Amino acid sequence: MNENATRSVNLTLLMIVSVCLPLAGGLDAPSELDRAQERTETAPQPGSANCYGYDACRGIDAGANLSASMNLSDDFAMAGDETNTYYGLMNGTGLCNYNAAATCNDVYLLDLPMGYGFSVTVAWNGTGNDFGVGIGPGDGSMTGSSAGAWGRCYAGSSGAAGYVGMSSDGEHDCPGYQYNYGGYTFPQDVQGDPVLIWVFGYEVYNQPIQDYTMNITIWTGDGGLRGDVTTPQYHILLDMPDEPASWSSQSDTFELGEGDSADLIITSCDSWCTPESSVTVTLPDGSTDNHALPDFFEGWLATYNQSGEYTVDKDDTFGDGGFGLIVGQSIGNFSGRLSVDEFTYEDSAAGHVGSTGDDSDIYAVWVPETYFANLTLHWDNSADLDLRVYTGYDSATDTLTGLIAASYYDQPEFVDLGQLGEGVLLFAEVRHYAGVSAGYSLEYQTEPGAPPPCFYQDDGAAIGEGDFTQTNDATGGSWSPEDVANDVTGTASDDGDGTWSGAFGGTMCAGYDTADWYQITVPAGMGMWAMLEWPEGIDSNFNDTIEIEGDISFGMYMVTSSGFNSFMSSSYGFHPQAVATNESFTWANELGSDSTVLLRLLLNDMNEDYESNYTVTFSMYNATEMPPELACQNDAGLAPVDGCLDAGNVYQDSINISTNNQSFGGYGHDEWDDYDYYKIYMPDNYVMEVCVEFPNQNDVDLNIYFVNPTWGWLSFVGSSYSDNPECAYSQYDDAGQDLYIRVWTDRGAGEYEVSITLLTPGLVPGDNQDDCGLAGTYPNGDAGDLVYGNSWDDFTFTNESTQADLNPYHENGTVRDYWAGGICTGWIDGVWDPWDYYAIAVPEGHYVQIDYDMDPDGDGSENSGVYNYLYMFMCQQQHLWCSWSTTPANPAYFIEQYAGYGTDELTQISGLWPVGSFHNSSGISAAQGGVMDTPGWLYVRVGGFSADNQDYTMNITFH
Repeated sequence: MNENATRSVNLTLLMIVSVCLPLAGGLDAPSELDRAQERTETAPQPGSANCYGYDACRGIDAGANLSASMNLSDDFAMAGDETNTYYGLMNGTGLCNYNAAATCNDVYLLDLPMGYGFSVTVAWNGTGNDFGVGIGPGDGSMTGSSAGAWGRCYAGSSGAAGYVGMSSDGEHDCPGYQYNYGGYTFPQDVQGDPVLIWVFGYEVYNQPIQDYTMNITIWTGDGGLRGDVTTPQYHILLDMPDEPASWSSQSDTFELGEGDSADLIITSCDSWCTPESSVTVTLPDGSTDNHALPDFFEGWLATYNQSGEYTVDKDDTFGDGGFGLIVGQSIGNFSGRLSVDEFTYEDSAAGHVGSTGDDSDIYAVWVPETYFANLTLHWDNSADLDLRVYTGYDSATDTLTGLIAASYYDQPEFVDLGQLGEGVLLFAEVRHYAGVSAGYSLEYQTEPGAPPPCFYQDDGAAIGEGDFTQTNDATGGSWSPEDVANDVTGTASDDGDGTWSGAFGGTMCAGYDTADWYQITVPAGMGMWAMLEWPEGIDSNFNDTIEIEGDISFGMYMVTSSGFNSFMSSSYGFHPQAVATNESFTWANELGSDSTVLLRLLLNDMNEDYESNYTVTFSMYNATEMPPELACQNDAGLAPVDGCLDAGNVYQDSINISTNNQSFGGYGHDEWDDYDYYKIYMPDNYVMEVCVEFPNQNDVDLNIYFVNPTWGWLSFVGSSYSDNPECAYSQYDDAGQDLYIRVWTDRGAGEYEVSITLLTPGLVPGDNQDDCGLAGTYPNGDAGDLVYGNSWDDFTFTNESTQADLNPYHENGTVRDYWAGGICTGWIDGVWDPWDYYAIAVPEGHYVQIDYDMDPDGDGSENSGVYNYLYMFMCQQQHLWCSWSTTPANPAYFIEQYAGYGTDELTQISGLWPVGSFHNSSGISAAQGGVMDTPGWLYVRVGGFSADNQDYTMNITFH
């Protein structure tokens, strides 16, 4: 290669190149660059002199993690498609599914060249569910056969096949159950990165000899697919991935111009798509297409060509998400597509080219408006590859036109596209000019013309010392650092009293920068506490009227002596957030040596385009000595004069407090004084509300118990874990005995305040309701709480509603021809009334439609943390109440069911039978002379254990 030749050649230089450097592409490179000559070994086999026994003839056990994995890379010549066979042995003693026991896990590593993928099968002698295999990245993020894996296969009920298989291109030879994890989809373009093959002995402990045969095939390919293949590529108009981790419904729009068309493509679908998932597309003319999705479906679903705006609705009835989709305009079949957007500025693909029928790969490259862009082509061996960029492609003739840039004479080849103005679709060709076949990586880098939010930052700088002309972003990563975490140890200073403290800042933005990792070195014998804060409210530098609201979760890990990242502490849902080493046994066990703490910040929610400048403060302290604040306490203010009193750490040492409304203080510490117990007698016909308030950076939990009179252990009454103040309640049936209040300082240290309020009947929340206008008919106006009862008295019929027309009878007792229904209101609460059940009579020949509104004054956002249940039941024998205890039993069957978070509005329809049919009240059939004179009825459940003083409405109509 001519290192002095021009690095990038554009159109104006093409003629000069052709004249001045005619032979450059044919120059020979040193043979040592040819990677194909580096590896010529084959895998050792049993019986050969270089086979030393299990595993893989190495004579040692393949380890159960990355650091102990067995590297098989040198067994492959890496000169094209190749298969090696290996033999392994395990010593499992029990079910091996998600654990990482060395006795039933063998981990193998492959370091493949660019442009290679791999497949693996694991076979055994037997018909049981003996083995499984997972594959994934070899960068440390894969810590189990499923944890951090791309996917895995285990035999399940197909154990008779005697093998399992996985492949990086997604063509898994898996006769059993195959799952993807962590949002990964296939194909996976390995791109020259190390990979892991994780063999696990699922039920291998059942076999007397736990041996297996593993076949690994490596192959060349493009874009993660095997061979010289192309796939349909799209200019994406709408992207709706399977994010976040759980969702119930999502909606978005796209537009088509006159004469345009677009395809609806499902990009991923989980194993519960068939019963849960659907897509509805509303066309510009108002018509709708409804698509049901089968399990694991991926690919084309529909094509649309009507001009105007479309609305796409994704629905998951269970509320846990499970599929993603795109809408795109076809641009042809290519080796791959490189694209960036406002959040992601880089992309890459890997492939393989040679001189025999596979001398060229073409990639579609999308450059957004005003972006600067460049392309770099990397390869490892002595081949001569060229990079060319075009503006046009004719799919009918497979012809590229409009050459705008090229690079012929470097390694790597580099093309700087500059700033192209309007958004444009380009086509990059990787061409094999001469020499051996080569795997390559094509890297695409861009920079926005105008800096987006969080483009300039200085994460980890001491407070007041940040240089915001830099682009120093702390490394990201959801579960582990993607790169080296920013070291902020230097921001700490000696406080002069044996402690150290420090503070640093950083920046996060929704979509642009959602994860930051930091590291701090903590000396031996010391513990560490850290607190995260970020601005909320009005920020006039951003907007004078918009309230800044956000949520950043905070996690703490330690790097153990064996090199693993061990979880210690986390905080989410609070503001500020705090974490501490005191929550970790691993930290205590390694207290005798210096340790590295990792802090992880994950942005869960923030105003769009807002740069949130957070602050982390931390302190390091002597973890081997009790703090002086604990030397003499006065919990509940009951210490004797000139004395001390600490509420006991067990209920037998509790402080006895009087039975009345009161408030008192206490002190807790997450290491030295985590439990404080208080005892109070609760008289009959009383309930108790207990609340504990504490500093926002701490985490204090609250529990109420009574002592089981038979067995002597503590039995649960109530609890609260995720609020401030935490509030818990006793009920009437908990009265007439001593109750024990436990204040648990789970994280942090400091004072807390306890308040106790006693309530009598009529004063308790939920004692005075009017569910569906039934206050005059049922006790406390509360709809019933049971699916199954012991008599009709346990069922709440809506006949006497004062809110809606739901009575099927005239005043003289005859049945009306029709009743109109109407709007009912109701109330539920996870503590006082989690369930409301209604029995609704139905006019003959009609069905019921109920339009629920679970947030009558809002859009469902107030219910983001509430998991609601909305069910329609029917009991087939309509003359009997729903019951399992009757003979015959009369079970409640589901008609419609919904459960999910953030519920706003929902519609359910009952269907006609049996609720729209009259029946004989004594159960006598018409054939036996019975008169069908009693209206049918529908049973409805509204509920939510996590509901908090939740009002709702039901618009009940009959059709």
